[in-house]
Amino acid sequence: MHAPTDLESGIRDRINSLDGFGNYSPITVPFADRLDTADLLRWRAQARLWRNAAGDRAEARAFAEAAREAYAAIGMKRHVEVAEALLAAAVGESA
Repeated sequence: MHAPTDLESGIRDRINSLDGFGNYSPITVPFADRLDTADLLRWRAQARLWRNAAGDRAEARAFAEAAREAYAAIGMKRHVEVAEALLAAAVGESA
């Protein structure tokens, strides 16, 4: 494939040399640090509320409850309040 710049050409050459590389082949990237599970749960709850498809409020409620418990376990009081606001939004209350 023709690349308009030397940089793009170099990147394409390197990508094409990866073992098993293809259009639908995954490339994995290791995480150096542990992922913050509580934040991931909170953002998944928020994403479900934004999307608002069938069943999303129930999933948002479950994620928000799990995030609240995780934040409480590590003593993050302000984050517990954020998770509780998401939980209230998921059950249809004003936060």
